[in-house]
Amino acid sequence: MRKIACLSLLLSLVVFHCKTAEKKSEQSNEYITARDAYFALPAEKDEVFRIFASSDAYDVKQLSNFETIKLKEDLPGQKSFSEELKKYNLIELVTDGVIRVELYPNSGTFYRIRQGRPSKVVEVDKLMSEDITRFQFIFENNKIEPRDFKVGYGIMLQKDISREEAEKLLRQKITKY
Repeated sequence: MRKIACLSLLLSLVVFHCKTAEKKSEQSNEYITARDAYFALPAEKDEVFRIFASSDAYDVKQLSNFETIKLKEDLPGQKSFSEELKKYNLIELVTDGVIRVELYPNSGTFYRIRQGRPSKVVEVDKLMSEDITRFQFIFENNKIEPRDFKVGYGIMLQKDISREEAEKLLRQKITKY
């Protein structure tokens, strides 16, 4: 059921066009609509946090375990992640994935971060996994709970170059190899 809802959301939000896309304003209506739709989806089992990001914005929502774990806010880190996403603004695409996080029971630091369900863009999955390593958790009463949970993420790529420029970049990458 979640797959069908996710697929219908993605299909309704993905827009392909060949002309140069206009520069999007921060927190555009398109971004807000996509973010709100993604945050409204039912949570997966063990999903504690959900992230929605683009090259202009980064939003985090906590879905469960409100009494035991909190995420320390990191605005410079969020801005840095959004800047990194600009490299992938070659197409218009909204995609999502899930990352599984395991913490050490004594310290609450990362034990393992694994891709649970990949998105459509492998490079973005790697970027999101790296981004999660900067997270700092705050635990109530120094009790590390939960120690194994999921972080869902939605990514909105916004085309900001023309088709000709994208083809030129692709040709350059192909000739490198």
